[in-house]
Amino acid sequence: MAAAGAPVRVPVAVALRVLGLSRQGYYQWLKAPVSQRDWDDAHLIDVLYDLHADDLTLGYRFLTDELDTEHGIIASENRVHRLCRIAGIHASHHRKRSKPGSTGPAPHDDLLAVVD
Repeated sequence: MAAAGAPVRVPVAVALRVLGLSRQGYYQWLKAPVSQRDWDDAHLIDVLYDLHADDLTLGYRFLTDELDTEHGIIASENRVHRLCRIAGIHASHHRKRSKPGSTGPAPHDDLLAVVD
């Protein structure tokens, strides 16, 4: 459980007990540190980056459709949304915001303020 050149070697059971991990989980991770789902997600993120680079205005819904039509990859919108959020991919759309205090004059008189 220690690095090859480490001066002090700690038994696996002790280190896992301190970290609050199970031995079974550690040995499963040691056998296959990266799951198939992680590999698939990484591949899908690469494809999403390529699709997003082609058209920056595409959101996750359109990216899901493009995955199916262009690459034949079927993935749910929820999965694509999760991967886009993790990878920082988002549609580039800008909403026009008004500046504070620049609304201009009122079109009508304030009838509640008129006492006459």
